[in-house]
Amino acid sequence: MSCISAYKKLAHKLTSPDDFDRSLMLGFACMRMAGDRLLTVDGHKGVIHYDRSEIVFRAKNTEVQVCGQELCIAAYNKTYLSIKGQIAAINMRRYGG
Repeated sequence: MSCISAYKKLAHKLTSPDDFDRSLMLGFACMRMAGDRLLTVDGHKGVIHYDRSEIVFRAKNTEVQVCGQELCIAAYNKTYLSIKGQIAAINMRRYGG
């Protein structure tokens, strides 16, 4: 197997829709970043804190802190969250089980 086909096989495995769907069914959030300007979250459990330099939200057994400048919530519903701005750091703190 060539290096390129091995890479494609691994990339497909890591981004398999089945893994994504399974994670959401188990209650885990799926976060995706586009550079340092956009973070999307599928499966969040609610926003705890929000201002222009920090947004904190819940995921399964985890609080996620997004720090940066000019942060804003671009889209929000019961399970989907989109954060735009200049993202400098993402910190996660596990709690509970």
